[in-house]
Amino acid sequence: MPIAFVRAKAVVARDAEGARNLIGAFVSHELFGILGGGVAAGRVFDARDGDAQVAVLSRRLAHGLYGGVQAAIGAILSTTETTYTVIGVLPDDAGFPNWADVWLPLNALPSDAMTALRQRSLHVDTRVLVRLTAGFPPQRAQAELDAALAALAAQYPEAGAPYDSAFLQPEDRESKGHFRPSATVASGYASGQRCREERRTVRMGRKR
Repeated sequence: MPIAFVRAKAVVARDAEGARNLIGAFVSHELFGILGGGVAAGRVFDARDGDAQVAVLSRRLAHGLYGGVQAAIGAILSTTETTYTVIGVLPDDAGFPNWADVWLPLNALPSDAMTALRQRSLHVDTRVLVRLTAGFPPQRAQAELDAALAALAAQYPEAGAPYDSAFLQPEDRESKGHFRPSATVASGYASGQRCREERRTVRMGRKR
């Protein structure tokens, strides 16, 4: 079962006009396979890209920075951290999360943010997405999620996560368009973040 990880982080891009504040989604490459959408131009990154510094842009950003989607392919995106080669542009009706301007490989996450990820009680702006097998009962997904949360709480009691329960809800609030029709997608936030499934979302909360 493919699982994708998404971490949000501000990215400051620099061009001839100065600095531009962007919202970056640092993601594992499995994300694009789970979403199953196409591209407006170029391609998305995958395991074959390894540690390459590559980027996928929203159509809006491609037009804003380079004047169009085709012109963006092969361009260099310069940030305060490093530079990336633009290899793809997503269409307006595709992409997760819907607030992202640019999708970057998870291994490009700055070291300070990567250190924060290792703090199990601090996972702000983090999502996990899973593609469920067609016909997989949401009730069973909920039961397995509850069991996983209980196991993690027992394994890492020192983390002191502020949320200790989760539930599923329709998943359409952070996707730009439609997933592959036959897909069931689960996404979530760990340790105080929301989660989603199937076009359902798993939200974290306190036990009552």
